[in-house]
Amino acid sequence: ICVAAHLLHPVPVVPVRADRVYRQIALNAAAREIANRIRKTGESLPVYSDTYQSTALLRFQSLDARQVDGVTRPSHFTRPPRRLTDVDRAFYVAESPLPEKFCEGFPPPEVIATISVDYRGVTDRTLRIYLYSR
Repeated sequence: ICVAAHLLHPVPVVPVRADRVYRQIALNAAAREIANRIRKTGESLPVYSDTYQSTALLRFQSLDARQVDGVTRPSHFTRPPRRLTDVDRAFYVAESPLPEKFCEGFPPPEVIATISVDYRGVTDRTLRIYLYSR
């Protein structure tokens, strides 16, 4: 009942940064927006991400999402190991571009879109869709 009430109106005793309910709603909305922006490009490319959680959200949006092996802790999305260098063109979704060791042979990426993750009047993070092309 408390969660239902919180969804109707945020309970003030829950600090914004600790509000997992509204944060997840915002992350889901951001994943939908990312998927829409990627589809609008008209390119059917793999979509890499840095974490298990964002890879799962992007897969839920029916994208060919893959977690880059070695950026963060491994998951079942890194088995077999997935690397950006396995392809010639791909999208990458994260707060910042990949460190050089994960994208050797690629020039700096093009920023396709910037999507902020906002909830309860606060920006939690800003995600970018990068296009890596050789």
